[in-house]
Amino acid sequence: MYEEDFIGYKKVTETQQDNIGTIKKEYEYNVAPTLVYSHVYALGRGLEAPTPTFTEPQYLFIKTSMRAEPFDFRHYHTEFTSSQQSIKYKRDYSFHYKPFELKDEVGIYNGLLLSSKNYAHENQIFKLVDSEDYTYDISYNQKQYWGVIYGHTIDERLKNGSDANFSFHNPLYTIVQPIYYPVVQTKGYNYSQYNLTYKAILSLYNPGPSSIATTKFFGGQAFVTTTDYSYGNVTQSDPIGNLTIQKTTFPDGSSQTSNYSYAVEKGNQLLIDRNIISLPLETIITQTIGNTTKILSKTETIYPTVLPTSQTGNLVLPLSVKSYDIENPTVSSVEATYDQYDSKGNILQYTTKDGVVTSIIWGYNSTQPIAKVTGVSYSVANALAADIISASNADINATTEQTLIDKLDIFRKQSALNSTQITTYTYDPLIGVTSITPPSGIKEVYVYDSANRLKEIRQDNASGKLLKEFKYNYKP
Repeated sequence: MYEEDFIGYKKVTETQQDNIGTIKKEYEYNVAPTLVYSHVYALGRGLEAPTPTFTEPQYLFIKTSMRAEPFDFRHYHTEFTSSQQSIKYKRDYSFHYKPFELKDEVGIYNGLLLSSKNYAHENQIFKLVDSEDYTYDISYNQKQYWGVIYGHTIDERLKNGSDANFSFHNPLYTIVQPIYYPVVQTKGYNYSQYNLTYKAILSLYNPGPSSIATTKFFGGQAFVTTTDYSYGNVTQSDPIGNLTIQKTTFPDGSSQTSNYSYAVEKGNQLLIDRNIISLPLETIITQTIGNTTKILSKTETIYPTVLPTSQTGNLVLPLSVKSYDIENPTVSSVEATYDQYDSKGNILQYTTKDGVVTSIIWGYNSTQPIAKVTGVSYSVANALAADIISASNADINATTEQTLIDKLDIFRKQSALNSTQITTYTYDPLIGVTSITPPSGIKEVYVYDSANRLKEIRQDNASGKLLKEFKYNYKP
């Protein structure tokens, strides 16, 4: 029975204020169950099992309970008021919230976002600007794990015959009952004492929303864009949870669909054996206008099927990227070939479809690229890179960074690289890139604030010409 004497807060308001503005957050908890059950069930609780071992039952009667619809929401909204400008807006959130028949049961939809709504403050009222609505399709894995439920109330004891009934109110569980008591053998349990019921414990999964509807309001009209997501499930060969189809339908009725294929569909047993089964290998994008559908693009990333390879060694890494002729999807061409990796999996050399070779020099103890050289092989570029690699490994402050920059400038002027295009990089590890010098030689310097957020991009040095500026403000 759901207990009505629930102790908690109906509404909570939090306010935060600083020199930028005020943020007010309100939480509303609406607990109003529509169904009340008269029995309290001891679901896997109550009697201590004498032994954890048991045999798998045979000759089973299976019934499934699918009661999972939410009947109430948990609401939450934020409101922002600027202290510097006449700006005020609000955002509302709704979440799934379902207290089940037993107060300590956990709902699988609890906490999932149902909707978000954005309001602008106009003419002293909040006006709805746009909204997003989410739907979910939580499913279960067909692989089952056997368990035991025992200690039910007297009126729901299992009988010896096949007409035994059992009620179980949690969603998406399969209840397995013995049809004939003498057939089911258990170890350490006594049927009359413990009143056993076998239960298949199913692993639930929620890969993400099955649909997101985005509505924008203009001139009294609502324009809806809907994106539907399909995931691998128990009826497909693809692993559960992999995004297989993403379809976006626009307000004018046209749509764009992306289809994804993984190792299972592509038959790459090496990836399957290494459990690399959630990486999309092929993407096909189509567009539908009216009754006409056409392919916009088809690309495929090629991975090795056996190891070792000359390019990746014993690592499972991409070998190439292929694109397909949209007029004849069976005809493909190689967009890029990944020619060489290091032992850490860093790409050292790749070749584009026009035959241009690009080499990557890695520094900071092989964690960051410090030079990209287009036009020569990695063996040529690397033979000239010893000084910049050692200088990057030693870069720990502004002084050592300047030493690295000087070494990079010398590297760029090597006669063997005169006909190449060179881009060089420096970093503050764990913060971000601090400078990028493209082939033009005009250096961009990246400046961060005290919170390590990108603040400015300047030319040549930290006090040079301002190219870009980034400001951070509070948002509900």
